[in-house]
Amino acid sequence: MTNPGTAVKPFESSAGLQKYLLSQPPGVLIIVPHMRLAHQVWRRQRLEAQAAGISAWEPLAMTTLSGWWHQLLGQLWLPLRPASSLERLVHWKSAMAATPSPPKVTPDLAWAAALDEALELSQRYQIPPPQDLAAESPLIIWRQEVGRTFIDLLTQQGLVIPARIPSLLLQALAEEKLGLPDRIVVVGLETPAPMEDQWLRAVGRRRPIVQVRLLGRGATTSDIRAVSLPDMHQEMEWVAAQVFELAAEKGIPLHRLAITAPNLEAYLPGLRRIFKELLGQAADSRGGSYNFSLGPTLAETPLWQAALLPVRFILGGEQRQDLISWLLSPYYGALKREEKTSLRWDMAWRQAGAAYGWQSLRSVLATGDMPERDG
Repeated sequence: MTNPGTAVKPFESSAGLQKYLLSQPPGVLIIVPHMRLAHQVWRRQRLEAQAAGISAWEPLAMTTLSGWWHQLLGQLWLPLRPASSLERLVHWKSAMAATPSPPKVTPDLAWAAALDEALELSQRYQIPPPQDLAAESPLIIWRQEVGRTFIDLLTQQGLVIPARIPSLLLQALAEEKLGLPDRIVVVGLETPAPMEDQWLRAVGRRRPIVQVRLLGRGATTSDIRAVSLPDMHQEMEWVAAQVFELAAEKGIPLHRLAITAPNLEAYLPGLRRIFKELLGQAADSRGGSYNFSLGPTLAETPLWQAALLPVRFILGGEQRQDLISWLLSPYYGALKREEKTSLRWDMAWRQAGAAYGWQSLRSVLATGDMPERDG
């Protein structure tokens, strides 16, 4: 988010970021990426108040962007409300039952969930519907017809999909019907979806906005970006948005982009569904815009396995062999100069029969009776 008038404040550590949030005065609304961060900051606020002998305090105003939208919608007293996920699935089922399906399609709850996800994504990222339906496949035509029926059913019940809320709020904001905080602090959200960006730009013309980012030590905004999202579904939405932004706005060809993860297999079904909805079929012998080729997973690479050596030692019962593998790993350069010492430690542990337990391993070294290095 690089809106005019938006101040950007980077932090190298989570502790520094939380300290800044705790310093915010009343009247400031803090938008967090997930409520887990809010609960962490509220806990620190409570502990600091108790340490200072304060018996009562007002918690910082913190919520997610979606949560803020729902609060603002409640101010308008409109004759409608956002449909819950269960209500949406029920109406998708009704819409599919009312629309003849293409061959080999058996509409069920899985189809309802996929259609709901596709509609939410298209609304959130403002992806226009096909212009010439006659040139589309029967499945795309069916999806468009089911979608129109679904929206009609929601409208009859006074319901809207969550992705419609920002457009309702933008209209109310233009008509000065919304109460806004004195200042807004946005944590993260470096790459908002188009409708999120439109909302923040509109609010930024009326109230000051400060965006805080967690960069990590020595990092810059061009080096690395850390984004924490509450579930896999939102992670995949964010990844898809990044791909489209890099391809459309920065002109990077799709074949120059890659997606990887330590457990890519867990994400693959969802990514296949999202990219199929937004870009069509994956590449085959006739060509295509993208393809899914797992190849070696990140978890199988030596670097990743070396990164897990400390965790393996701690969680695996503090085994001697795990500790020595960590100390002698070529990926830990700072330990390289102590390689000979590590080998002497290993020999001492072997001679003393110390096989596991950090305290046991330390006690062997504390005796100072270690074997001399051969040669």
